[in-house]
Amino acid sequence: MREPFDRKSPKHVNLIIEWTLRDIEGRLRFRIIGYLQNFFDVSVMALGREASGINVATLVEYGTADPRLIQLQEVGFGRTVATELLTDHLGALEFSRSDELEDFDFEAVLASTTLSEEARGEIENIMVKVDVKVAR
Repeated sequence: MREPFDRKSPKHVNLIIEWTLRDIEGRLRFRIIGYLQNFFDVSVMALGREASGINVATLVEYGTADPRLIQLQEVGFGRTVATELLTDHLGALEFSRSDELEDFDFEAVLASTTLSEEARGEIENIMVKVDVKVAR
C-alpha cells in the first residue's frame, strides 16, 4: 500500500532522510572515491608519484587525513580501534618516516589493563597466530 507523502509525518521524514543518506553513502561516495582515484592515477602517470601529492581518495575512503590511522586500517583494524591504538598505545607502534607501519608490539598492548574489549578482540584476531595441532 502506498501513502501520499506527509511532510509532518515523522515516519515519512525519517524515510526520506534514510534514503538520502543511503544514496550518499552507497552511490555518491563510491563515485566520488572513483573519480578522486582516477585523478590521482592520471596525476601519477603524468607527474610521477612524488609530484602527485596525497591520494585524496584514500583520505575519503578511510575518513581521516592521518596516514598512520590509514595504515592501521589497511592492516585490518577498524577506525575506532586504530584511533585507540594511536591515542593510548602509540609507544607500541613504530612508523617509518613516511608513516608506514613497521612494527607493532601487540603483546605489550594486550597486556595493558586500559585496552578496550573491542580492541583486544581485533588485535587477537589480526595479530595472534594460533598453533593448531592435527590429530593423526
